[in-house]
Amino acid sequence: MLIAADSLKGNHRATLWGDLRAALASFPRFLQPAGLLILAYVGLVVPLTGMGFGLSALSGLRIPNFITSVIYANPLYLSGYTALIILLAVVGVLSIFVFHAVLLRGTTVWGGFRFS
Repeated sequence: MLIAADSLKGNHRATLWGDLRAALASFPRFLQPAGLLILAYVGLVVPLTGMGFGLSALSGLRIPNFITSVIYANPLYLSGYTALIILLAVVGVLSIFVFHAVLLRGTTVWGGFRFS
């Protein structure tokens, strides 16, 4: 979607195959440690914490009730869990434009973090 919007903004005729080719060309930039970190964040952390959106295939992935009951019953665990959720939310907000920078500006993932 980002690539199609960029094509339309530049007055280029957007085609499905052209956009798909551009998306596949950007794929190697995500095959580095920072890109895999983003994949883990979107694919695992977001569904486990229940915040934001995640991959639909992992929609059933969540922390089991017996674990969350222990976390909620112990104030120390609850404060640690709350701090972790806040930290992950801050990381998510601060890195919201990483995909935009990688796809539209052609930067690396670390460059996208700096841009975001």
